[in-house]
Amino acid sequence: MQLPMTLKERSRLLAAGGLGETASRDWVRTLAEFKLPPPKQGDGLKGGGLKGDGLEADAARVRPIFATGWELLGRLPLRSQRSAAEKRAGASIVTDMADLCWRFCRAHRRALYNRLTADLTRAVRVDHLAWQAAELWPGLLPSRREVEQESTRMQKDKDGREINQGMFIGQMLSDRETGT
Repeated sequence: MQLPMTLKERSRLLAAGGLGETASRDWVRTLAEFKLPPPKQGDGLKGGGLKGDGLEADAARVRPIFATGWELLGRLPLRSQRSAAEKRAGASIVTDMADLCWRFCRAHRRALYNRLTADLTRAVRVDHLAWQAAELWPGLLPSRREVEQESTRMQKDKDGREINQGMFIGQMLSDRETGT
């Protein structure tokens, strides 16, 4: 079992992968400082998630974190061509962004679902939920274009943009009300 790394250790891991000390430290610090409210339980879905839930404010705060994470990842060579240090740095970034997506979707799953279904007035297929979420909250999930671009790569060179889609869908389905 691997023990959690300190912020300094995580920054060093990214910097060792060639991503620069300042950029690595700043991104790791920003990621660590980003706090989300705990998910609301038992408040019902209908009528919620449109105002005063913090979704839009948190989405605006998380957008640059994802953008910087993907930008840092884009500085690295293709996965199959990375050195061991670059592979560790890339894996760390992908893991951190997946965790952030999971936490964001967990904290705001009902608000997200309400927005995507027009306050439960529209039935929306799961794939459409993901694409619509990508349009409404850029960075949270990959856009169609980003998924198409990554699909042109061989599997060994993909960094897993679809992972965040899985985190999002998992949270939509994990809630008793949104999942049914």
